Amino acid sequence: MTPGDDAADLYERSRKHGEVWGPPQDAEHAALLQRAAELGNAQAQRDLGCSHATGEDVLPQDLSRARLWYGKAAAAGHADAQVNFGCMLLLGEGWPKETDTGLDWIRRAAAQRDLAARQYLSEI
Repeated sequence: MTPGDDAADLYERSRKHGEVWGPPQDAEHAALLQRAAELGNAQAQRDLGCSHATGEDVLPQDLSRARLWYGKAAAAGHADAQVNFGCMLLLGEGWPKETDTGLDWIRRAAAQRDLAARQYLSEI
């Protein structure tokens, strides 16, 4: 990384693997994603949350870290992260349950017309 790297550039670089785009497949790309998230890129924060929630990429599953990164992206207004963060709060994943707060985050996503949030709210 060079001193002039910004969060958006780091995020894009974390997703590109030759001619293929996707989640980080090695430590170098995971470090780029981590740095973009630390610099405040909401999409990077959401993706880091996903990687830690599932453990399917190069990063290990860690629900408390997933909740942390989803929470940062949710606070920045990322609708998908708001749904994921809300669900983690509702289920008590990565920390104790917070039902009211979890529903509040899902409602925020629904207010942004997020289909998953609207579907979830229509079923409860």
